[in-house]
Amino acid sequence: MASVFSHIAVPAVLYACFKSETVNLKLFLLAAVCAVFTVIDIIGFKFGIPYGSQWGHRGFTHSLVFAICLACLFTYFHKKLRSKTWPVFWFCFGSCASHAFLN
Repeated sequence: MASVFSHIAVPAVLYACFKSETVNLKLFLLAAVCAVFTVIDIIGFKFGIPYGSQWGHRGFTHSLVFAICLACLFTYFHKKLRSKTWPVFWFCFGSCASHAFLN
């Protein structure tokens, strides 16, 4: 069963491989949040959204479109992360997309 620890495995490996001034601890923490953030869709159960719905669990938030959107959003904060735009985008995108592939 997936857990918070297994969801952040991909960002942890990417951080270990590419650690630098650009790929720093702040970016790793953000990427870890991206990898776990996709499970926000479970709140749909509280609102009566069925499991099999596109807006239910493992629906839209587990798509590449969502991963791109989330990565684009977080790329906006690259200066606060003390990083460059493309590494932030790819690190966040890869971490978010990995959740859908590995789940």
